[in-house]
Amino acid sequence: MKMKASVAFRFSRCLGDATTAHETGIFRYESQRSGAAAVVEYVRFDALLVKRQEARQMVMENQQESAGEDDWKTLE
Repeated sequence: MKMKASVAFRFSRCLGDATTAHETGIFRYESQRSGAAAVVEYVRFDALLVKRQEARQMVMENQQESAGEDDWKTLE
């Protein structure tokens, strides 16, 4: 059984300096098993990122309560 998945992020708050960042927002996770309807979830999160070789990498994430599509749209 094959599965497709994708994730997208939108941010409500970003704090940081040259080496670290803290971001708050919502991620949208969509998954679909072969032959089944797609399932979409929206989840609030906080993340800690560090800068390594000119790119920020997430080193810690705290997933919180579920969010809705309307919440997601407010972060456009």
